[in-house]
Amino acid sequence: MQKKKIPLRKCVGCNEQKPKKELIRIVRNKDGEMSVDFTGKAHGRGAYICHDVDCLKKAEKKKSLNRAFSCEVDQEIFEKLYKELEAMINNKFLSLLGFAHKSRNLVTGEDTCRMNIKKDAIKLLFIAGDASDNTKDRFLHLCKSRNIPVRIIEDRDTLSSAIGKVNRTVFGVTDQKFAEEMLKALDA
Repeated sequence: MQKKKIPLRKCVGCNEQKPKKELIRIVRNKDGEMSVDFTGKAHGRGAYICHDVDCLKKAEKKKSLNRAFSCEVDQEIFEKLYKELEAMINNKFLSLLGFAHKSRNLVTGEDTCRMNIKKDAIKLLFIAGDASDNTKDRFLHLCKSRNIPVRIIEDRDTLSSAIGKVNRTVFGVTDQKFAEEMLKALDA
């Protein structure tokens, strides 16, 4: 049986060739409007970019999109692309949070997370941005002493809704692979 060929595309920011499915397609339709093509099948001329805001900054600085689309790209379009890219990265993180919860690789609540940190079961900790300063300080100190990465993210409503719970401020990821993927999604 013949091995299936994986189509490669070049990122206009970093100029690295990657599999097409790992990149985001920016499309310019026949009316001259530019947008992020989430399906990869929108009509028009396309250019590809990594799931990284830094690559978009590089493309803006080098004017790579101007060359790819043979026209001047307005600053408004770059601002729109930044917002869409950040929203896409944020959605990926929230999806991973939901998957971690469904696969029982996520613990929530202050007492449960504190207990699991002391058992060395937590690989990554998230604290809601609107949690009390006392809660943030307590968990930051506890995680620093055990070398557990911590991220302060969003607000409790956004994080809680991603897992179908209400009013949770502390989330602990117990699986190393989920922790790595979440960090990759957040730090991209």
